[in-house]
Amino acid sequence: MPLLKPHLRSQMRALLKTERPRLPERSEAVCEQVRALPFWPTARTVGLFYPLPDEPDLLGLMAEKGRRYVFPRILGEFLVWHEVSAVEALQPSLAPGVRQLREPREGALVALEEIDLLLVPGLAFTLEGARLGRGGGYYDRVLAALGPRTVTSGVCFAFQVLETLPLQEHDLPVQHLCSA
Repeated sequence: MPLLKPHLRSQMRALLKTERPRLPERSEAVCEQVRALPFWPTARTVGLFYPLPDEPDLLGLMAEKGRRYVFPRILGEFLVWHEVSAVEALQPSLAPGVRQLREPREGALVALEEIDLLLVPGLAFTLEGARLGRGGGYYDRVLAALGPRTVTSGVCFAFQVLETLPLQEHDLPVQHLCSA
């Protein structure tokens, strides 16, 4: 089963590349789905991510005041979360191999258990919440460490939702899915 993942990742990257001109419009539709989640109004600390060119751009959600937005920073094999008040505070990653990623280098460190809603990227999802990531295992480790209080939602484009995915024991699902 692990051999299927690289092939599927390659297929999804090729599909995302062909769809790139339409992704900004679809990103706004994904943001609308996030805003429609029943727990959005009460989420005080929201985990976001700086989008790679083929990921939903959720940065517009930061315009909504009254919340704390946290972004991941790669620290070795793990993600640590920092409060960010403006997108301009995100800088190019210093982690090897992820130059397109922008991440916080400062800002208050936020414990995972403080995050009310964590929005999770992926190359593919199923409607049941199974997720195919980019292969680094960062979000799988985060999902494994989360407490029961944090709500998780995958975010993707509609064509990234598949019937099934090749899964391994360490692959953890998200609870909800926002796709457009």
